This record gives sequence, C-alpha cells and structure tokens, in this order.
Amino acid sequence: MPAGNYTPLDGTVGSIYLENNLQTGFQASGPNADTAYVAGVNDPDLAPDAGQTIYVISDTPTVADNSQGEVLLTAASLTAGAAGALPGTGLAGLGQGGSFAVVGGNNAQSSNTGSYIASGLTLVVVKTVLGTVDPNGGTVVMPGAVMTYQITATLTGTGTAANLVLTDPLPTETTYVPASITVNGTSRTDAADADNAQFLANTISVSLGDVASPAVVTVTFRATIN
Repeated sequence: MPAGNYTPLDGTVGSIYLENNLQTGFQASGPNADTAYVAGVNDPDLAPDAGQTIYVISDTPTVADNSQGEVLLTAASLTAGAAGALPGTGLAGLGQGGSFAVVGGNNAQSSNTGSYIASGLTLVVVKTVLGTVDPNGGTVVMPGAVMTYQITATLTGTGTAANLVLTDPLPTETTYVPASITVNGTSRTDAADADNAQFLANTISVSLGDVASPAVVTVTFRATIN
C-alpha cells in the first residue's frame, strides 16, 4: 500500500500533449514530437465516434518512497450549453449540418484519474580481488600473476532499474584472460552475441536489462598483470 500521498507537479516539458500519430507513444521533442495542448487554441475537433489520445505529463517532487500521487484529466464538450446539461438535452442548430445536438449519457463531459507510485532505488557497485595466482603458484602480485576480480552490484529500494548495464574498463597494466567472464556463477562468452556479457575495447560489459529491486548481481573475470 502507498506510504503517503503527494501532489504531482506540472511537467517541465509541458503538462498536456495531443498524440499526432507520427510515432507510437509520447514524444516530447524531435521530428515526431507530439503537439503541446493550449486551451482555446488547438482544442480537438473530433468527428462522430472519433477519439484522441491525450498525454498528461507530471513531475514528482521529493517524497517518501512508495508514495502515491494522482492526476485528474477532465474533458468537456465545447458545444455551447452541452457540458453539464442533462442527458437528452437538445441544442438547436449545433449538431452536424445545423441539426440538433443531443447531449449523451455522460453530460457531454468526462474525467479520468491516473496514479503514480514513487520508487526510490539505490545501486551500490563494489569491485574486489578474489584471489591472485603468480607464475610460481603463489599469491604474489607480480608480472605474470593472474588476478580474479569480482564486481557485485546490489540494488535496493522499490521499483525497477531500466536497462541496467555494468561496465569496467581494464587498466592498461593488465591483459584480460579470454572467456573468463561469469555472471551470477554462469560462464559468458566474450563476443557480442546472445548472452548478456562481452569484452570489447578493453572493457567488460554486462547488460542486465530491466532489474526489479531488490537484486544482487555478481560478475567475475580474470586478468593477467603485464
């Protein structure tokens, strides 16, 4: 259940937009940007049985984790005398072709409420050396020694981290040991292929996609000291 309630703020890019059908979903900018709504300037003029997708954009102030905010969107007919009139009310000369306009069952107006849940996420990434094996079979950090590194990413809080990617550029003093990457204990290839890890441009990269909190991801690999 939500921990508290808050009032969403007007979006910094604008609060209400009209879908222009150039690209699926909301576009705030670019060549396919949806149309910012300005009351009295570009009110939708819809044919019978037509619809209009409307986006309400909000900003969230600093609130407690898991708080809920609600936004109310209200639409009303601009036909004179229609909004709020009793169902069945006839408006002479205001319908198609100068006929009667008849107010429907929703009093020529409607509203809908949307909700936000504020989620706070914290990601902590720690890199450690699990062990070192030198050319003589010992644990001395020296040229030729192979070091096993571990990266632990811990996600806490509520919500989901979208498109989470872990990257680790190797120091020039080390050389990566081929095919040594593991993710949560499972081996991965070095190539940019079907698995979610790769070694490219002297950098370890692991693409985790959308990760729901709480979660812990462990990545290991080996490198030789030059």
